[in-house]
Amino acid sequence: MYYGVFYGSLITQETMKFLQDQHELYPDRPIIACEFGTWPGSKGRGEMDQVIVARETLDGLLPLAAVNEQGNATDGFLASAVWWCQFNWYRVDREAPVQSMGVTMMDRTTHKETRDVLKEIYKPYFDMGGLGR
Repeated sequence: MYYGVFYGSLITQETMKFLQDQHELYPDRPIIACEFGTWPGSKGRGEMDQVIVARETLDGLLPLAAVNEQGNATDGFLASAVWWCQFNWYRVDREAPVQSMGVTMMDRTTHKETRDVLKEIYKPYFDMGGLGR
């Protein structure tokens, strides 16, 4: 499943509604959010755009997770949610030679604030070994 900031303006509510609609269509299948994210400056606020999108998207995803932050099974149906992507990368496009959606700069050592935000939000799941336990 791919759904994200490209489709509306109310990130949390629209993400949650889309997932709930998909669950109604496929009630016996888990849903995997294979990617979500944005590039810095996409909404005119620089790197804060990524932080806002990370927080607001996960606010719409995590309440629907099959496991909560304490490791308890829920009635949720979301099996996974992954930020796109770890590193910025080069493009062939001469007007925009660097794609900046990553949470780490091209030097592979300079991290954006979004990386720390995602680490904080994902930490309870990381500490318990992920949603697969």
